[in-house]
Amino acid sequence: MRRMISTSACDEKLLAAIGSIAAESAYLERDIETMLYKLTKLPREIGQSIIEKPMMDAKTDLLRAVATAKLKRRPKKVQRLEELVSKIKHCNTDRVTAIHGIWTRQITRSPSGGRQFGPASATKRTKGGSERNLPASRAQKVALDISEAHWDLYDFAEETWPRLFPRLTLPPPPPPPDHHNRDTKANAT
Repeated sequence: MRRMISTSACDEKLLAAIGSIAAESAYLERDIETMLYKLTKLPREIGQSIIEKPMMDAKTDLLRAVATAKLKRRPKKVQRLEELVSKIKHCNTDRVTAIHGIWTRQITRSPSGGRQFGPASATKRTKGGSERNLPASRAQKVALDISEAHWDLYDFAEETWPRLFPRLTLPPPPPPPDHHNRDTKANAT
């Protein structure tokens, strides 16, 4: 079996961070869609093409427009919303680079003539023809930033429209695998 190309540039820690970026952004995107449905009161059969089909940036712009219209007499809330949208858009730019960029490692020659591999980074071409880069050292922070922006947005919605967005509680995380007991049980049989 051939080796996955991603393992040439990405170690397990980086691959896990990229997976966290994908998962956290999926949760954020779903909640943005849910907020749009609740704020517009559109049924899914009508709202699907407007709310679910666009890319994340367009969904964020739509949420800004709809929420701003609902908050026209609450300028402090509109200002807070603008800050959140800006944060989400910044996170989304990093997400696009991490998920859709090409991860590579810079290769240089050592003084002895051997190859030296530098740290990994993702490069994504933009529509304007330039490139965006994301170093591997920032990947886990991108996932955490997306999660934080998501919670901030949910907290904002919850305090602004409490009837539409009740307090969210998550179950505790699953326990870590118990490798010792699994090995012991396997040896006992």
